[in-house]
This record gives sequence, structure tokens and C-alpha cells, in this order.
Amino acid sequence: MPYLIGIFLALFLALILVSKKNKTQADWILCAWLLTISTHLFLFYLHLNNIHYQYPFLLGWLFPMPLLHWSFLYLYICSLTSKTKLNYTSLIHFLPFVFSVMLIANYFFLPNNAKIIVYKNQGKGFETQVDIN
Repeated sequence: MPYLIGIFLALFLALILVSKKNKTQADWILCAWLLTISTHLFLFYLHLNNIHYQYPFLLGWLFPMPLLHWSFLYLYICSLTSKTKLNYTSLIHFLPFVFSVMLIANYFFLPNNAKIIVYKNQGKGFETQVDIN
């Protein structure tokens, strides 16, 4: 239940930020971060209640999600404290997430039954990728 409250709270705060007038760059970053938090909590909620096997296309996305939070935190703090605007080179901080997703990309292209089997066997067949991550 606390996870559901966290999901709805993050979505509510993101909605408030989107409806705010005169949004700054920090507001947009915080909004994206809140949407990421709600997605992460949703995936975690599915995992805790063993509902995630009903949605095999979501299996595996919980694994790289924590890598997004520190990137958003850094960009949010930089946009609040810096007088210069962040640019596209700031997106380099999301490379660990992209690398993590690319490392397990073969898993995402498996058929749904195979994904469930790999997930139930704690990554059997993907041990190297899990160790690198």
C-alpha cells in the first residue's frame, strides 16, 4: 500500500509541476524525475506482489532503473545552482543507464515465456551481464 501512495503522490506532484506557470529548467527535470520515480515504484510494486509475471514485457526494467535517479538528482541540483542552462552534453550522465539497458538488450527481445523462465531462474543465461551490471 505505501508503494501505491508513493506512485500517486509522485504523479500528483508531476501534474502540479506541469500545470505551473513560468516553468524553469529545474521544474522540467524534477517532473521527469518524478515520473521516473513513479515508474520505478510501479515496477517494484508489481514485483513485490508477484504480478509482474502477468506483464512479461515489463520484466527486466526494474534492474537498470536505480541508475536513473542519481543522474536526475545531479542534473536537478545543477539546474538549481548554476546560472547557465544545461545542454545536450548533460545527457552524458544517463550513459550508465543506457549501457545497462544495452547490456541486457538480448533479454528484452526474448519471447515472453523465455523471459519468465530467465527471470524465475535469477538470470540464468545472462550471468555475465548481471555480473557486469
